Amino acid sequence: MIKPRSRWQAFLLLLIYLFLLFLLVGVIAKLMGALVNYSKIGVWDFSWAEIVDMLPGVFAYAIPTGIGVWIQSWLKNRKESGQGN
Repeated sequence: MIKPRSRWQAFLLLLIYLFLLFLLVGVIAKLMGALVNYSKIGVWDFSWAEIVDMLPGVFAYAIPTGIGVWIQSWLKNRKESGQGN
């Protein structure tokens, strides 16, 4: 893993990791759906177009999740340092 040098770099890395994670999970789900479809009706329905169609959804999930995790980490650090009551 890459060691971030600043908070902003850590935030960007978090967003990239979450984007890749959600994309991987989506591709695996689409592949499993295509395998089930192929085993039932014999039609292979999996292409690059389906992966590209997932990108807006991946962004829609990765960005709010990344922001939430980043804020939660910031609040935890603030609480541990004694600044928050």
